[in-house]
Amino acid sequence: MSKQAPSLLQQANNAIERGNPAEARRLLLQAVDQNPQNYRAWQMLAQVTTSPKAAQEYQQRAAALRTANRSVPPPLQLSPQQPVAAAVAPKVIPPAPRPTRKKPNALFIAIGAGILVALCLAGVMFGGSLLPAGASDNDTAVAANPNAPFNSQPVDPNGTPVPDNFITANINALGAWVRGETPVPTATFTPIPTNTLPPTPTLAPTSTATPTPLPTPTVIPTFVSEQNQTNGRPAIVAEGERWIDVNLSNQTLVAYEGDTAVFNTFISSGLSQWPTVVGQFRTYMKYETQTMNGYLLGYDYYIQDVPYVMYFYEDYAIHGAYWHNNFGMPMSHGCVNVEPAEAGWLYGWAPTGTVVNIHY
Repeated sequence: MSKQAPSLLQQANNAIERGNPAEARRLLLQAVDQNPQNYRAWQMLAQVTTSPKAAQEYQQRAAALRTANRSVPPPLQLSPQQPVAAAVAPKVIPPAPRPTRKKPNALFIAIGAGILVALCLAGVMFGGSLLPAGASDNDTAVAANPNAPFNSQPVDPNGTPVPDNFITANINALGAWVRGETPVPTATFTPIPTNTLPPTPTLAPTSTATPTPLPTPTVIPTFVSEQNQTNGRPAIVAEGERWIDVNLSNQTLVAYEGDTAVFNTFISSGLSQWPTVVGQFRTYMKYETQTMNGYLLGYDYYIQDVPYVMYFYEDYAIHGAYWHNNFGMPMSHGCVNVEPAEAGWLYGWAPTGTVVNIHY
């Protein structure tokens, strides 16, 4: 039977196996130039590029294209959820309080009023001592004469009014207060206005541009047939050709060379909510070890050093699983889990392009 020319992805994978990443990178760049929507080419390109930044961009592009056109559940693996560090709230330092002026203390007002009254009383009792300098004894006698009218203006012996001062200007009011006729008026204080900060301006909302969705990529199928062949060598397998048979009913894997079984083992396929795909496929990419990051596809797992990975359809692969030992019963998110040592044997035995027949 005639063989088709290997695709650019197969040629690139062969170059990777030969240890020639530069040749693989050249082929993969040619592949994405022909079909920019081929997420597998972007995914392989991320593995062989020498720039970590470019590798991250290629991986994100592959994940976006893969998510936009996913037609079957992803082949994700159960693993402990990676802890996420709790966000630390920034420490807010309150602004220093503004100094404010203190209002006059009522105690100080009362003391001042008392001193004023005391001075006035002293002027009444010892009138001569508080008069202006140069006043005679007669002046004192006139000011202190109890028979003189209390509201009269003090005068000197010549009848000239005594110059006004603090005592004479207030003597009448103080006399009325001493006799209990008029209460001392209470001083009224006008409060000092407090500085008011200007209002904080409100920032105008910033519009956020709506991202443009990526175009739906064209799916390049890797399966050969949707028929579930349960017995015997598939028609697409040549006599003596190596192929792998996976039975989901009894959770077994058998490796054949033509019609002869050369290896068999138990597997763990996908759980009911993440079933393993069925049909006939060909492996298209291999990694001796790989980090599987489910967060790129929206799942909560991150597994490093997954051994002996052989992809046969989209993100579905046969690979070793060191995180559990329940082979013989479903455990995965869709991949075919094999004990690591046996997965290593299969990895070395099966070349890229090996037929994988999966059925119940």
